[in-house]
Amino acid sequence: MADAKREREKCDLIMKGGITSGVAYPAAVMRLSQRYDFASIGGSSAGAIAAAVTAAAQFARNDKGFERLDDVRRELQTPDLMPRLFQATKESRPLLNLMLAAQTAKPWWRKVRVFAHRVLGRLALPAAVWLSAGFAVLALLLGRAGATWSSFTWRAYVLLGFVLLFLFVLALVGQIALRLGRAVTTYLPTSNYGMCLGLSEQAGDPPPPALTEWLHQKIQGIAGLDAGEPLTFRALRDKGIRLTMTTTNLTWSRPVRLPCDDQTYYLDVDEFRALFPEPVIAHLVACGQERAQTFPTPEGERTLLPLPGLDLPVIVATRMSLSFPVLLAAVPLWAEDPDGTARRHWFSDGGISSNFPIHLFDAWVPTRPTFGLNLVQIDRNNPSKEAADYVQTYMDGPPRRPPCRSVRWPASWGRSWPRCKTGATRSSPS
Repeated sequence: MADAKREREKCDLIMKGGITSGVAYPAAVMRLSQRYDFASIGGSSAGAIAAAVTAAAQFARNDKGFERLDDVRRELQTPDLMPRLFQATKESRPLLNLMLAAQTAKPWWRKVRVFAHRVLGRLALPAAVWLSAGFAVLALLLGRAGATWSSFTWRAYVLLGFVLLFLFVLALVGQIALRLGRAVTTYLPTSNYGMCLGLSEQAGDPPPPALTEWLHQKIQGIAGLDAGEPLTFRALRDKGIRLTMTTTNLTWSRPVRLPCDDQTYYLDVDEFRALFPEPVIAHLVACGQERAQTFPTPEGERTLLPLPGLDLPVIVATRMSLSFPVLLAAVPLWAEDPDGTARRHWFSDGGISSNFPIHLFDAWVPTRPTFGLNLVQIDRNNPSKEAADYVQTYMDGPPRRPPCRSVRWPASWGRSWPRCKTGATRSSPS
């Protein structure tokens, strides 16, 4: 009884990104929560999902928050959950279906079969049409030259067969290149450079939730809040919980912490309405409408709302940190230039700049332990040796970039690294 009533220790928790990590982390969080209260929680990319739901559970610890987190953990193990959450736009759906099918097919020969079934099945007919047209042109040219089919030898027929096969493959490759080029240059820019916006693209009453809607529901449910009252960073701070996530400002090529206090960003309500559920939009409008400003932009004047600081909903920061390039649409924000105009800034996955932000809560004199969660693959034949290697990696300090012997550079370049391909190895400190 004394152990049950004793006060739990406090700790900080950082979670590394990785698509499958978001499924595995809740179980580790549940184990840690039996002994610790989470004072500071951080994450990047998929680690931001785990950070968000962990913060929500800590927020409602006295109201069965971690029990609801365990329910989400079990739901994450549903085999068909991820394909249901990643709902592509109409134009990008075939490409996403191909990617998901290739991801689930493990042996290489199954990947080839999936490719043949999904791609060749769609493009064989257009390729056959082009091939038939080429064959008709060839027959016309031979007829004008006075040649007849009976005048050909069997070697000529074999050669003609190879030529037709080559033309068929060439037509297929051309169709694939044409469609990929069209997707990259036409479809992706219109959907914020991502196949999935994060909101539902399917019919239904109600339609099945997509990734952002599902995450919003789970964060609100774990925190014990209604959907119309988004969990914010301020609400967490009021309960002594510090949540920090990282995203990447592609326009400025720099990492950004959320919530951000060192730079004022603005949002366009219409652009955000395509990415976030309506209760989140209503909260953002309520927080920023009194401070709305009209800026000249390259596309004309725009009325923009300031991005809230601590009043920022947790789901917005999670989505900004979770924007897997190409798979999920980037999030647009605006910043004022020195000349008074506003320019759009694209925010993408936090893992681009800092996939394991273990430094988030560094202090000169730490007052509590910091746990870093990193999902790695262990050799089942010798698990103890592999685990010891990973521990030794962190004991040796940060990993060094392996030397590149195929590129020479002047000594005046200092510490700049050459761009080269080389295997990742762990080096001991010199």
